Amino acid sequence: MKNILLLTSTIQPKSDQPDLAIADPLERLNDYRTALEFYSSQLEAGTLDNIVYIDNSGYDLSSLKERFRSERIEWISFYDLDYPRTYHRGYGEFRLVDTAFTRSETLTNLEECDIVWKVTGRYIVKNLARVIALAPKKMDMYCKVVRGWAEMSLMAWSRLGYEVIIRNIWEQFATGKIPELILAEKLTGMEPSSCKIITAYHWPPFIIGRRGANAVPYQGRFTPIKFALTVIVKAAALPFRR
Repeated sequence: MKNILLLTSTIQPKSDQPDLAIADPLERLNDYRTALEFYSSQLEAGTLDNIVYIDNSGYDLSSLKERFRSERIEWISFYDLDYPRTYHRGYGEFRLVDTAFTRSETLTNLEECDIVWKVTGRYIVKNLARVIALAPKKMDMYCKVVRGWAEMSLMAWSRLGYEVIIRNIWEQFATGKIPELILAEKLTGMEPSSCKIITAYHWPPFIIGRRGANAVPYQGRFTPIKFALTVIVKAAALPFRR
């Protein structure tokens, strides 16, 4: 089984993008570069087998390719931002995901047991190694859903999960409604089938970075305390988890 990281990127967003505090391409590029510093170390450590970095703003990725030289990192850049301003950015991100699955050699050659970990590219999952190590052994979709909200910053899926749930889901995001709500409805409303859906993290991810909408840290003031308490509860439950 391979663990493949899919990093979604928009280095140079459209100038009229609403609700976007971090819009400067160089500032965004620096955030992506910082994240790649971390994820390339996870590649070398064996946590990840491959990384697919894909940008939908058509930005020249030469500087990143030069900095992160590895045959196990695949780079894709194309332009696909010409959609209505009223659509949420999740619409563009998941159109990007579908493009990745058609253009990426890594993703088109997925085995049934391989897992793709989709991370919003400017975020760093500091404990990624543990999140992956303690993830369910059998899953097709791994996405936290709480109170009708799907956490889309970090998700994972198998080839089957992609085909059944993710493929073409951007068409359902062609609205002003928040994609996290739409995906949560889809995941909780699906009939039991051969597609195994897990809607709670077996181990909580610790994500750092700045939110694009308002530039505030992803982690709130009390998040480290809440995270520590969650870890205690999860650790206590580990011996009993099947």
